Amino acid sequence: MPKDGKHYITVMMVGAAPKDAVPELREPDKCTGWGWYDWKSLPEPLFQPIAKLGASGFTLPDAQTLLAGGFPSEGFPGDCAFMALAK
Repeated sequence: MPKDGKHYITVMMVGAAPKDAVPELREPDKCTGWGWYDWKSLPEPLFQPIAKLGASGFTLPDAQTLLAGGFPSEGFPGDCAFMALAK
């Protein structure tokens, strides 16, 4: 947010869950709810870092690639870096 004279770092994580998992709202005073969405069909309005990530051409890899820890950050804008950690 350069116009505000501030710099923010947003940490995003990707995880795996069973297909029938139901997101649970545990802090209703902080958000209205959780849900599973297709990356290309996210509900609006988007958090600014997510909008920027989508505009960069980013797409999520398949689950097996993520679980194997094989998701490099090459080819994305200079202020975007991605890393997947395997168990």
